[in-house]
Amino acid sequence: MSSTNQSEPAPVAPGVQDHRAPLFQRSTRPARILGLMLGALGLAFVALRLGPSLLGLNVFTGLDLFELFRPWSELPGSDEASSTSVYVSDQLDYFLPAMHEVHVRLLQGDLAMWTSANVGGFPLLGTINYGMISPGRWVFFILPTWLAPAWSKLLEMAFAATFTFLLVRRLGMSKLGAGLAAFIYPMTGFIIAWTNWPQTAVATIIPMLFWSIERFSQERRVRDAVPVAIATALLLFGGFPAVAAQTLYLAGIYALVRTLVRHRRSVRPILRDLAILAGAVVVGVGVTAFQLLPFADQLLGETDLSYREDGFFGVNSRHFMLTTIFPESFSGNYLWSGLSPMDVNSYLGGMVVILAALGVVRTIRGGIPRSVGLFCLGAIVLVVGLIWFQGPWSDWMNNLPFLSGNPIGRMRSQLGLPVALLAAAGIDHLRSDSQDQTRAFTLPTVVTVAAVTLLAGAGAALLVSGRILDISQYAWRDALVAVVPMLALGVLVLIGLRRSWPRWIALALVVVTVPLQAVPATAFYWPTGERDAFFRTSAGIEYLQEHLGHDRIATLGHPIRPNTNQYFGLRTLNGHAFVPEDMAAVLTAIDERAFIGPTYSVLSSAVTQFGIQPGLDRFGVRYLVADAESSYPGPIPAPLAGVEDAVSESSEPVLLEPGQSYEAQIAPGELRGLHIPMTVNEAATVSVELVDADGTIARNEVDVRATTDQVKVPVALTPIDGGAFPDTGDPLTVRVTVDAPVTAALEPDGDLQVLAVRPPVPSDGLELVFAGEGLIIWERPTALPRIRWTSDAIVIPDPAERLDAMANDPAPGGTVILSDAPETPLTGTGSTTELTVVEDSGDTIRVDVTATEPGLVVISDNVENFVATVDGDPVEILSADYAGGAVEVPAGAHQVELTYAPESGARGAAISLVCLVLLAGIGIAPLLRRRIRARGEGRR
Repeated sequence: MSSTNQSEPAPVAPGVQDHRAPLFQRSTRPARILGLMLGALGLAFVALRLGPSLLGLNVFTGLDLFELFRPWSELPGSDEASSTSVYVSDQLDYFLPAMHEVHVRLLQGDLAMWTSANVGGFPLLGTINYGMISPGRWVFFILPTWLAPAWSKLLEMAFAATFTFLLVRRLGMSKLGAGLAAFIYPMTGFIIAWTNWPQTAVATIIPMLFWSIERFSQERRVRDAVPVAIATALLLFGGFPAVAAQTLYLAGIYALVRTLVRHRRSVRPILRDLAILAGAVVVGVGVTAFQLLPFADQLLGETDLSYREDGFFGVNSRHFMLTTIFPESFSGNYLWSGLSPMDVNSYLGGMVVILAALGVVRTIRGGIPRSVGLFCLGAIVLVVGLIWFQGPWSDWMNNLPFLSGNPIGRMRSQLGLPVALLAAAGIDHLRSDSQDQTRAFTLPTVVTVAAVTLLAGAGAALLVSGRILDISQYAWRDALVAVVPMLALGVLVLIGLRRSWPRWIALALVVVTVPLQAVPATAFYWPTGERDAFFRTSAGIEYLQEHLGHDRIATLGHPIRPNTNQYFGLRTLNGHAFVPEDMAAVLTAIDERAFIGPTYSVLSSAVTQFGIQPGLDRFGVRYLVADAESSYPGPIPAPLAGVEDAVSESSEPVLLEPGQSYEAQIAPGELRGLHIPMTVNEAATVSVELVDADGTIARNEVDVRATTDQVKVPVALTPIDGGAFPDTGDPLTVRVTVDAPVTAALEPDGDLQVLAVRPPVPSDGLELVFAGEGLIIWERPTALPRIRWTSDAIVIPDPAERLDAMANDPAPGGTVILSDAPETPLTGTGSTTELTVVEDSGDTIRVDVTATEPGLVVISDNVENFVATVDGDPVEILSADYAGGAVEVPAGAHQVELTYAPESGARGAAISLVCLVLLAGIGIAPLLRRRIRARGEGRR
């Protein structure tokens, strides 16, 4: 009977050097000291960059971006000049609001697969978009949204570092090399720059995938392919398929190389191992099918992606190669070259580049598996070539799935791991370069360090010359931080040609420099904000929360920047999302300039064109939110919608003194605000109070840019008490103050000239309901409910005519436009109906209806992937108002329910379940066999 049930490692093929290293083998004392130094510096780095955010003292994202937009720019303590990074907008107006909704709904017992927050609705957990199942980002399920980003980042770094360490050890390198690689990989440019995006969630998994492939290539047991499948699934769950696909391409090459080298000319084991690995990848993809198939349907079947067709050929300017060594010069809001700093950041660190070069030397000497070292070198050359040196040699790659149509700069995600592996080999090379006790290093080491240092010095000279994009702010500091340690290392290796003592000093220099160089590399990309500034509410937001109900707002420009509304529970017609083609057509028909980016839509600031607008009516847009300080091209403020009171001719303009109050009289009655003719000599804030016999009844202020000509400064006003302006017959007093010199006109009686703006007759379809905090909120009384009943329909089969009618034909009585006639003819006589919205959670819309005749429940959402029932019986959802849906309901009392249930999701869930059972079976079967074998041996 065997004394142990532990299986022995698989033997290494004949002629192949065994580079595997025992994971817990003791290191030499100097190496342990260096390891402790590296660990201490790593902890110090985490404490410096993440510590306060982990403790909840601040928030790990750049919240001061809010202060560029209303209403936050007008709230106490705001400072428009303080933004650390304008490029974190995706985090604030796309990811965090959506993940917050997922968190809130989970606490309510609702798994949020879909939301109706913006653009008619889009998937949340229904697709992989948000990467919330990936390691690290799952904390958004359980932690408050303001706390989760820091913990998510820490867990991502820990996960990536752990598997980088394990991979390096499995390749036979030292613990010190593994520890250094474990720090280097999470600190490479792609992962630093895309922090808090799904890109890093995917990049976090790359070391695990390569580790699992290497482990299988060494062990060759079927059950050892299970980690490959898990890593593949996690890679896709990360939420950025382009990076996942690039990783799988390179991982496939790695698997092929390692399998060929291990088996040499033995064809059958090569085919067996590759087949098992391919099967593991397929099973891993299958595990994600419940999210992946709906994602494919959304992105490939419903969304116009033509804007990305030439992404593969978007080669970066070659001077951006300097980002590999110089951490700060190419990061900042001042950088604008058609690309964001995230798109150009390839940071590795000067010392890391030297180590990687030394890793190539060690590869040549056979210190690590040559196939691994050459693969790493080839991967680096490929990535560098595709990003900066494309040509005829690479054009064919544009035909490869997931490379075609994606910006090639995302290949930076594949740069970090091969560099980290070579760097680990590089530090092992420094430890063992010369076994001669009289010297530490050999000539190849000196030449390699000198060559890399000279190249870095040339780059530094170019950087500080100021000839690159006028970059100068950090150039000298960058040059010093990057090059000085490299020069110091060069001196040590040169001395090491004759002496042995520089070895451990050189290693200590490397261990200290790598973390220190990462500190400035993360400065711009890891901004933090005060917790109090995290999605601050305001009076305007609270007004909408109180009054909006199940309906929608639309934003004119960027106030309450979409999709921040999602955080506050406010539905918006426009927004930041992948928009299905039908809904995109609706937005464009309402406002042909609605899309200011492929995935970003706002309405133009000309509010008068949206007061009476049938398309907005049909899609439940109850309120329009405008920026009080919007302006025409140039500094001319956009006037208030309405009619000005007539005034007498003014006297010669006079200069108003800052801080002094000036008065005017206006007639009582309905009022939207004032136009005050002024010439603003320098940017100024104009403050207005409206006073009656009982005191101040309205107040507001606006910021105005400097002008060269007289302009009418618009100041919207709504009563402080939320009621109506008094109409007692007595005039109202206007008090105006400014905080900078402006020139204004006076009336003949010496009063300041102001022009009262009143609602027009006939109505323009707008009611001013809130003015303040830089916002103007207009109510649209003609808007139909987002969820409504109608017994009147118009059938228009032609899509173009139907779209035109949706946007331009009025909808009296809630008339709906259908593509096909309903089964039950509608009378159109206007039934007596009671409609109660019982649930409107996102995934489910449930409505109780009591009607005296047949009709339709109309939902102005993207309901293509919904199923409907009436009293529990399945019914068809009709296409309504071009991009919405309608359900036929007979007379009487009924309950109508619509549920998000895409067919692709159901198919995907079945595939995922089968793949999970298969993985569990493969993983558990050996354990069961072992127990059965052990019991059998025990009975003998």
